[in-house]
Amino acid sequence: MAPTESAILHNYLLAGAQLPAIVTLEQFTALFPKPQRSSPQVKALYRDLQRQRNGVVDSVSANIEAEAKRGRLLRREVARARKEAEGREADDEREIERAVSRGSRSRLVVVVAVVAGMG
Repeated sequence: MAPTESAILHNYLLAGAQLPAIVTLEQFTALFPKPQRSSPQVKALYRDLQRQRNGVVDSVSANIEAEAKRGRLLRREVARARKEAEGREADDEREIERAVSRGSRSRLVVVVAVVAGMG
């Protein structure tokens, strides 16, 4: 089964997007000068950064779902429009067949002109 639009976007945009997948607490702590590494503020700063990152990930996830919903609605609308166009095309064909079967050459010319977009 082919992956859905939502699955593709989630895999591309969100896989590995959590902060620990980018930088662990240990890696983050190592970025600070040695005297500050043991400070509880470093851990608090990492947790705050993690909360911010989670908010961004949640926002992106919500946007993906909204886009997938818009995509489903658009596909439904396109299918409905195609069905209507096929119905009009079938009506035009029936009109041409009726005109031919009645032998009405002038009516046939008008119908063909209308179908061809000339009238």
